[in-house]
Amino acid sequence: MQWYVYLISIPAAVVLGQAAVAFISRPIRTAFGLRREALERLLLFSGMPLPKPRDLATSSQDIRAYDQAVSILRCAERIFADLGARFLALSESEPAVRALALLGLDMVEAGHALIDLSIVCAMAKTDSAQLRHDIDRALRAADAALAT
Repeated sequence: MQWYVYLISIPAAVVLGQAAVAFISRPIRTAFGLRREALERLLLFSGMPLPKPRDLATSSQDIRAYDQAVSILRCAERIFADLGARFLALSESEPAVRALALLGLDMVEAGHALIDLSIVCAMAKTDSAQLRHDIDRALRAADAALAT
């Protein structure tokens, strides 16, 4: 083969390799960044207090604690719904991210688990044993879906 073919083919191979890495690495970095954000939010939410019945609030401090617990719960509902939707959108739009299921990170399952957690948070009105059980089960499912 002529020397100029080698001269042209080596830089062309390097450019094509860099383009392939850029198209694959960016969505995967986005997926793992989104996973990290979801795990941080799950960790923050796991210790949050749930609202006690409003009827039992007798002082202004109890009323403020109830209002704060309700606002935290509604904020968690919005955050988990948004994260679940972002997981599902990323899994639908990026084919490279679908390959992460082979490594243990199923983006579709994680998105559905986060949306289910959001639904459980939306149904929460006051603290009860059944609500704690439902939230714990949804948290464990979301944590298991995000594990790799």
